[in-house]
Amino acid sequence: MTLMHLAAVVPSRGAHKLAWIIGTSGDPVDDIERFGQAVGGVAMFDRVLSGEVVPCAVMAAEIQLWSMGLIQRQDWRRPAYRWWGDRPIGWFNPRVPAAA
Repeated sequence: MTLMHLAAVVPSRGAHKLAWIIGTSGDPVDDIERFGQAVGGVAMFDRVLSGEVVPCAVMAAEIQLWSMGLIQRQDWRRPAYRWWGDRPIGWFNPRVPAAA
């Protein structure tokens, strides 16, 4: 099982939405691996999630494709207004049909 290591403060809307995509996934391990394929390695997942790495325009575009448009390029530069456990504003995950 893969665990998400979350910082105390949500670094951005992009990171918040990324955590919710993985958290509501039917197969989070596979989704993390696919995320890694999109951005150049599974190790990048924790770095992006923590805010240590802010995706450049190319990486943000790859993440936008991977997330089916749920995570927009500009979300990485926008502050998150909620905590990790709070559903992102306007939350809908097109990647998971049974998402709540």
